[in-house]
Amino acid sequence: MRYSVIAFSMMIFFVACNNHSPKNIIDTNILPVNSKLISLKLSDSLGIVTFSIPNRYDTFFNWTNWSDCGKPCATVEYRYQLKSNPIFLETGFMHKELTDSVDQFTIEHPADLHYSDGTFSRGSFARILDRQKRDIDALKTFKYKITFDTIEKKDNRYFSIIMCERYDSVQSVYTKSASVTTTIKNNGVSFSYTLLTKDNDSINKTFIENSKKLIQTIKIKNGI
Repeated sequence: MRYSVIAFSMMIFFVACNNHSPKNIIDTNILPVNSKLISLKLSDSLGIVTFSIPNRYDTFFNWTNWSDCGKPCATVEYRYQLKSNPIFLETGFMHKELTDSVDQFTIEHPADLHYSDGTFSRGSFARILDRQKRDIDALKTFKYKITFDTIEKKDNRYFSIIMCERYDSVQSVYTKSASVTTTIKNNGVSFSYTLLTKDNDSINKTFIENSKKLIQTIKIKNGI
């Protein structure tokens, strides 16, 4: 994963979650324990997504991740995380590998919705399956253990779900991830819960199982 402390030509807006435009929806009957439900409007009328995040995520920001080929290669990213953790912005121009203190939820989609690389041109089962296979192969290349993977159909939309983890014994760092990939209006959209920590605490030990529950709350409105 790529991170940068320098944003080139980026517009970034970040505030505490209780002050930003996405609304917290109070409905404790359907929420996983110690979580809150959020409604977020994606850019360019892409749609509205609702999802649950841990209560500890108290900061929200979004930015455009640019690279040298311009808007067709750029992505729009939205992130929720702890205010106490450093804010790092991925960019195609330069990157820095984090070694600790990542506990976040990120949504990502193309910046130029008129361009499609073909992979996500249609949200068919075959295309989602192909994408999932390639994602799993890439993770295995970096020595991740796949703990769970499946494809689900919900509200007439296919979702690829992959959960993985890795332990770096040299740096004593745990990395865990639960990601969902789908399409909205023929554009690929990903949702990722990510943890990078040296602490083998309760958050670490329950991260995958809790993320599996949080993933089930993801819903998309006004997106085709």
